[in-house]
Amino acid sequence: MIDKIEINLIPATRAVRDKRLKISLRYLIIGTFAIALNLGMLVWMLILDNDILKQQTNIANIEGQIAVNRRIQEEIRTLTGLEREIRVKVEALRAINVDRAKWVDVLELYAGVLPSSTWITSVEEADGGVTISGMTEAVSEVGQFMNRLYEAENVGGVDLVEMRDAGRDGQLKSFTLRHTLVNVTRNQDGKE
Repeated sequence: MIDKIEINLIPATRAVRDKRLKISLRYLIIGTFAIALNLGMLVWMLILDNDILKQQTNIANIEGQIAVNRRIQEEIRTLTGLEREIRVKVEALRAINVDRAKWVDVLELYAGVLPSSTWITSVEEADGGVTISGMTEAVSEVGQFMNRLYEAENVGGVDLVEMRDAGRDGQLKSFTLRHTLVNVTRNQDGKE
């Protein structure tokens, strides 16, 4: 009948335990640390990528604002240049009216004190003074012209700069006088 009965005294769980993979605690800690470090670095890289993306967006926004501001700045420069040109033109127009009145007064003064055989060839204003060049047939008339200019209330400091022969065998003389103008202006009505 029963010839043989075998009893297995080894528990079934023991056989399963023998088949398990054995890992030492040291390697387990190192592996866990490496995985945690890699996960931390991955999270850190994601955060950095997000920050980089935000900064690139900010840079793009700022560059857009700079482009808009650059156009505005160029318009400001253009308008400032136009404003300067207009101011120069306005000042030139104002000066023309003032200078015209001044020179009308000066030329009327010269016409009133100029002797009969003497004439003016040029009048120039420079360095705060007026230089008159002219011709005469009589040297004494240059002296008369200088005295009459000196006595005029709008003229100061009349000086003879040069006198020389100008032709006709010494009978025609050229002269140059220099003087200053004092308070030669007209108001808007043309009155002094």
